[in-house]
Amino acid sequence: MDFKHEMSVFVQDISFYAKNINPDFVVISQNGAELVSITGDDEGLVNIDYVYAIDGMGQESLNFGYNADNEETPVEENRWMRTFLDMAKKNGAIEIMVTDYCSTQSKMGNSYAINSSNGYISFAADHRELDNIPNYPMPIFCENSDVITNLQQASNFLYLINPDNLFSERQDFVDAVRNTNYDCVIMDLFSLLSGKAGK
Repeated sequence: MDFKHEMSVFVQDISFYAKNINPDFVVISQNGAELVSITGDDEGLVNIDYVYAIDGMGQESLNFGYNADNEETPVEENRWMRTFLDMAKKNGAIEIMVTDYCSTQSKMGNSYAINSSNGYISFAADHRELDNIPNYPMPIFCENSDVITNLQQASNFLYLINPDNLFSERQDFVDAVRNTNYDCVIMDLFSLLSGKAGK
């Protein structure tokens, strides 16, 4: 079985189904950037059906955190991932959303600067568990006062999928997120509903 092909078709089917119900439904893939290529390698043709089915691509550890948190990702691995990210960006209205794992302010700043120069929006996570709202940088990188109505307008995002240790009540979680000014917030609905933050 060609697992990459099967996953590509699965994502396309989800997108087709969801967007037929609500055309504004957003589909963001997470890692698996090779699906952008029909053959799954950096010399393959673009998988246009897949690219058109998604609105964004999430990529972890592009610049920091591939082997260990707060360590630069090896150059070859960075180049490999960027090949597919840029392939998608060039062939569709795809928002590239990078999450780097780094905790020192200098590396967090480098992460934001590098991703911005490549046309990606990014989140420098100082906890691998994605269980907090970082207090650096402040204000958040590329903060703006625009009203965001779709993913392509976003200049920044917050990735917070394990809020249980930080918030004991659901309302505390909601209030904390509301008091930020991120354009896009990625959260785990099931964690929110079933964990301590779901009370």
